[in-house]
Amino acid sequence: MIKAIIFDMGGVVVNRTDYIIPEEIAHSFGVSLEIAKQAYDEAMKDNAFQKGIISEEEVCQRIQYFLNKPLPHDYKTIFTKQMQITHLQKEVLDIVNSLKKNGYIIPLLSNTCKPHVEYHKKHGDYHLFSPLILSSEVGFAKPDAEIYLIALKKINCKPEEAVFIDDKQKCVDGAIAVGIYGILFQNAKQLLSDLRNLGVKV
Repeated sequence: MIKAIIFDMGGVVVNRTDYIIPEEIAHSFGVSLEIAKQAYDEAMKDNAFQKGIISEEEVCQRIQYFLNKPLPHDYKTIFTKQMQITHLQKEVLDIVNSLKKNGYIIPLLSNTCKPHVEYHKKHGDYHLFSPLILSSEVGFAKPDAEIYLIALKKINCKPEEAVFIDDKQKCVDGAIAVGIYGILFQNAKQLLSDLRNLGVKV
């Protein structure tokens, strides 16, 4: 029997805004968007920032090294500007509220970074979810098996008692690999249908 519905944050609970970061890198460092994307991918490839191992400044130093350009004075806006256009997705929150009313455990499992965690906590964006499994706090990131196992331990559930929802296939695959049911999020209507197909009351 399914007891827990685990949600991702960006691209599910809130709109996806990570495309802003390469745009900010391009603007701050004065390079093309294509080069900015390459620099960002290189800086983030080991997920050290999302695991809370390195700081914003250290990520930007990696980008600086890749681009061979001086570190801009406004480098912190690279990771904060996207939050200005972030908003909660009402149709998804309606599903979350319905699930909570029906007695399901509703954790949040998110690859994130300290500035974004601070923003969401300040604005109360996590209030419907418990417990929170945040990559920057637990030291692991999706699709590493460890972060899903941490989530299961926190909610005291077996893998087959949980469903994980994410908008990235590799993250869904990571959940499936440890035995959790996985749903690739596209929109709220599709999510409702997929949950009901698994026998979830919503």
